[in-house]
Amino acid sequence: MDIELSGFDEVSKNLENASDELMEKIMKNFTKAMIQVERDVKINCPVDEGRLRASITHEVENTDEVIEGAIFTNVEYAPFVEMGTGIYAENGRQTPWYYQDKNGNTVKTVGQNGKHFMQDAADKNKDKLLEIIKDGVI
Repeated sequence: MDIELSGFDEVSKNLENASDELMEKIMKNFTKAMIQVERDVKINCPVDEGRLRASITHEVENTDEVIEGAIFTNVEYAPFVEMGTGIYAENGRQTPWYYQDKNGNTVKTVGQNGKHFMQDAADKNKDKLLEIIKDGVI
């Protein structure tokens, strides 16, 4: 999932000729913005055993051309929690299936609604991110 932000023209102009001090400020602000989103992703994240929530982290990378930030998890089932499964997922399975629960009981299911914990956090913070990143830079 990507979030595209517009309004960076002023920041981009400053990046091209940025001093080390200015670049450090931009990176600090970008990291602060990613931490803000990460916090809300974790708040929104459903918890059973806590593995998914604990795995959520952020990363900020500065290449010569662009600064990129990401909020992510390496937990393999995260996309299914975010987007849903079965009839609730885009292009998901449309027929029921059976599985065994923790107690060995056979359970019929048609899928699980997506929790959209990452997208909701991104949507909530989209307008704030640009302001956090621009703070003290422009």
